[in-house]
Amino acid sequence: MANPKFYPMLVVLLTLVTALQPSFSHGDDGTPSLNQFVSTLVENHPDVIASFQALKATEAEALAAGRPLYNPELSFEAENAEEQTRTVGLSQTLDWTRKSKSQRSMADAEQAIAEATYKLTRWEVMTDLLGLLAAFDLGTERERLANDRASLMDDFAVIAKKRFSVGDLTSVEMNLAYLAVTEAKMQRANAVVSLSDARQQVLSFFPPSTVGWPKLAQSFPTPPSGSDAYDVSELPENVVARLAVRRAEDEVQLREKERKPDPTLGLVGGKEGDEDLVALSFSLPIHVRNNFRAEVSAALARSEESKQRRDGIHRQTTARVRSAITRYQISYEAWTEWEDVGLKSLAEQRAELNRLWESGELSATEYLVQLRQTLDVQETAIELRLDLWDSWFEWLRASGRVESWLQGES
Repeated sequence: MANPKFYPMLVVLLTLVTALQPSFSHGDDGTPSLNQFVSTLVENHPDVIASFQALKATEAEALAAGRPLYNPELSFEAENAEEQTRTVGLSQTLDWTRKSKSQRSMADAEQAIAEATYKLTRWEVMTDLLGLLAAFDLGTERERLANDRASLMDDFAVIAKKRFSVGDLTSVEMNLAYLAVTEAKMQRANAVVSLSDARQQVLSFFPPSTVGWPKLAQSFPTPPSGSDAYDVSELPENVVARLAVRRAEDEVQLREKERKPDPTLGLVGGKEGDEDLVALSFSLPIHVRNNFRAEVSAALARSEESKQRRDGIHRQTTARVRSAITRYQISYEAWTEWEDVGLKSLAEQRAELNRLWESGELSATEYLVQLRQTLDVQETAIELRLDLWDSWFEWLRASGRVESWLQGES
């Protein structure tokens, strides 16, 4: 029988193990919701954790930058000569030009940059994971289509063999049937391998577990419209670029202040023989050999560089958003037409082909060519669906709406 003394320790261990496991909210089918699934995996992703630690480092650096620039200095002197001298001194360098204020402003900008970078890292990991989920879902459909293709080619080969045995098919057509079966099996093998690769890519975000992952919706969001769809001003990239300009301007101010020396005041007290000794001291560096003008010039150049980069990044993000919207609109229109017309036409074409083939109204070559065409159309539809998800995720990432969209999917 277990010792009751170990029960509290066991409870603590079980609690820790439970806390360390990813927590998911599950839907009716037992799979986690898309929002909770992605958010949980993103929070535990090494890149996100590293970015968060970098943010914490800048917070500590900002706190350090707010401290006084100079500490007081304590001195002690003793001299044994004709008269003994003992003195204690205290000196303090004054931040005359308030350099610490500029340093704190630069540190605050660095912290804000780290916050924006952390958000950017989260978005990038989120869209990467969503893209992998889409690739896995479409890989599953591609494998299903490959199995369907292999089954159809097997059926075709069986009928072709029967017709060949009674002389209704030539040897060329029979060999064509065998080649079609072989090709279908190779395509099925490729689909299985691709699906396995897609699964491993998703699993790379978290250790293998019994918890499944959610599927993406079968329908697609309406293409974005309106002026707000093109607003990129608050994207992390642009925020970082603007903060980099502010930091560079603060550096210019700091370098200008560093050209002005800070004085040091001191007070000395003690005894010289039997006499009390009190003295005041004042010192000031003389910037003769180095006037620090070059440092100011370098800071000014970096400031101008940051402004140009800011403008360039704004143009890039604007172009990326516009391109993503255009790409999604084109893919969405093609997909809508496929759903409205293509699916029905495909089903009718498949049924008509089977009827004509079984009735002998189509030759083996004609049937095989048209059957392959219908299967290729289905393959193209799968590729279009994957491209549609990719372009949607690209717009979410480019416009900074990935988290708000995920929250709407929960």
